[in-house]
Amino acid sequence: MAMSRRLMNLKALIFCIMLFGLLAGCMSFPMVGSYGKNNFNGSARYNTLSGTSRILLDGATTKLRCEGDTYATYAPLFTLRGAGYGGKGELKCDDGSFFRVRWESTSWGKGFGIALDQNRDKFFFVYGMDDAEAKEFIVKELVGGKRRLE
Repeated sequence: MAMSRRLMNLKALIFCIMLFGLLAGCMSFPMVGSYGKNNFNGSARYNTLSGTSRILLDGATTKLRCEGDTYATYAPLFTLRGAGYGGKGELKCDDGSFFRVRWESTSWGKGFGIALDQNRDKFFFVYGMDDAEAKEFIVKELVGGKRRLE
């Protein structure tokens, strides 16, 4: 009797862990981007279990769609603000543009990225910010050259 109770408790614990993993496994962040004269809106779906993200961006005034995957390459040893995480990835657009992406977090759930295409043209993006904050960050911090990713 005691053994079957332990087995049931163990099964319940395993079920709870699996359920938590499935529910907590993905988070979605709004994204705003700028490439040339094109503005983009979309989302980044971050998988906490694998440390990867799926980026989906659609042109605000065009039908251009860009999508790709990123992964974390750097995690600071200790951070209370969530700043300093970084990663790389690739972004492909419907018009044939291909970008190498670098991103960095500025706090938990917020950050920015710069991507270069085959012609070294830049695609700027931010995630986790509302539209007004995102547009201001892109203009002041990214286009203005204050923030760089080496």
